[in-house]
Amino acid sequence: MIQQQRFGGTLIGTPIRIVKEYGIANGLFRGMTAIAIRDSIYVGCLLGVTPIVQNHLHRKYEVNMSAAGFTASCFAGLIAGVVTCPADAMSTVMKGDLQQAQYKGFIDTFNQRAAGGLNVLFGGAMWRAVNIIGTIAIANECRVRFAPVMFPSKF
Repeated sequence: MIQQQRFGGTLIGTPIRIVKEYGIANGLFRGMTAIAIRDSIYVGCLLGVTPIVQNHLHRKYEVNMSAAGFTASCFAGLIAGVVTCPADAMSTVMKGDLQQAQYKGFIDTFNQRAAGGLNVLFGGAMWRAVNIIGTIAIANECRVRFAPVMFPSKF
């Protein structure tokens, strides 16, 4: 998508051009390490932290499930948004620089971004966290409402 935004092209034509010019590993899969780090933390917060915190608030402090879910979503989303921000930005700049003119690999990209200080490394973290909080809140509410319907024997 970043290459399509920068240079135009179609949904099918852009990946074909990327593979022809850069190959699969250095083209389509460039930045994959950063993506794997980002997504593993995000999914861990979405599917692990949120339900654990929600259940803890509900059972130990007798907070109703909706309020506990919202609070848990805010907590997990804030963690995911801030912690994944550097990896997200790294994957973005690496995908935008397929020629590797500025960013060579994962370590080089991290070192360059870290050299810019915390403002560069965590730039946009607040907006990213707000977005992720909303996403986690919606996904968690779907989990709470659909699970009993989809798996009635478990409830």
